[in-house]
Amino acid sequence: MVHEAAGLEMFERLEKRTKYQGLRNNVDEFNRNNSDLRRGVGVVPVKFGISFTSAFLNQGSALVLVYSDGTVSLSHGGIEMGQEVNTKVALVVARELGVRLEGIRVETSSTKRTANASPTAASTGADINGHAARDAARQIKERLAPVAAEMLSKKWGTSYNANGIVFEEGKVFSKNNPEMAVPFAELAHQAYMQRVDLCAHGFYATPGVHFDRAAGKGNPFHYYVFGCCLAVAEVDVLTGANRL
Repeated sequence: MVHEAAGLEMFERLEKRTKYQGLRNNVDEFNRNNSDLRRGVGVVPVKFGISFTSAFLNQGSALVLVYSDGTVSLSHGGIEMGQEVNTKVALVVARELGVRLEGIRVETSSTKRTANASPTAASTGADINGHAARDAARQIKERLAPVAAEMLSKKWGTSYNANGIVFEEGKVFSKNNPEMAVPFAELAHQAYMQRVDLCAHGFYATPGVHFDRAAGKGNPFHYYVFGCCLAVAEVDVLTGANRL
């Protein structure tokens, strides 16, 4: 069952951005005045489901390591092939830990660090591995928060609750007193000195995905992406030469 369809919205946005009716009129006028050259306007929509139709493949894992100097190592099951999946997953970790992207080193993909990786295909790489990396980063945050609360309390002489700790812009602070902060690097070092585990394995399984091929029933995709494109083509009817 499709709960949301954006096809009509795509057409309406395309029509507005391209001034479709005026473009259509120009093409018609051109064709009336030219016998050897002809132009046409084409509009094509796309709707693409995001998930593997084999449900067991919709899983991802990641390994996040925070070092005592505040730098981060990230391993995940995705394969980088120019689509910037490494950058996308690293951005997830950077946002969760509140550190700069430059402080995260993405390791080469290896089953020595992330076993049983699913193929990087079906437009799922950033989703399943990003969620897994977020899971790992959040585990580490939960361990760091009490240490951060303790550090803030000692430094500023006020009692802070671990539940109110914010990780942002390379610093940690209480949401009630954002101006009173300690650097993330100092927090990582202090956590190391207190023997807090700064490593975590994250896992994600796409929820609600199932499909019975024999019955033709189920929910094969987690969500859909929609798009629409327009092209104007010109063809020389005598030579076949064409251009867009």
